[in-house]
Amino acid sequence: MPYNQEFKEIGRVQTSDSKSAVLSELLQKGEVKGVFISNYINSQGYVGFERGGVKLPADCITEFLKLFGADTLKEALEELEELDASERETK
Repeated sequence: MPYNQEFKEIGRVQTSDSKSAVLSELLQKGEVKGVFISNYINSQGYVGFERGGVKLPADCITEFLKLFGADTLKEALEELEELDASERETK
C-alpha cells in the first residue's frame, strides 16, 4: 500500500475475548478510496493489529454488501435505527 494512505476507524466488533474485527476507511489525500478490515489482538502476549487484512476499493462496497442479501441488510439497518432512537432518548 502507498505510504500516503491513512486509516480512519469506523468501528469494531468483538469476535472473541482477545480479538476484534476493525473496519476503517482508507483515505488518500483526504479522499475515501475504500475500506480496510483487519483484526486487532488484545492478549497477554500481544496487543495490536495482525498482519494483513482485507482492502475493499470504494467502487466495490455496494457489490460486497449485496452478498449479504436484502433481508439481512434491512434487519441490520432497522437495528441501527432502533439504537439511534434509544440513544437520542437517553440524551
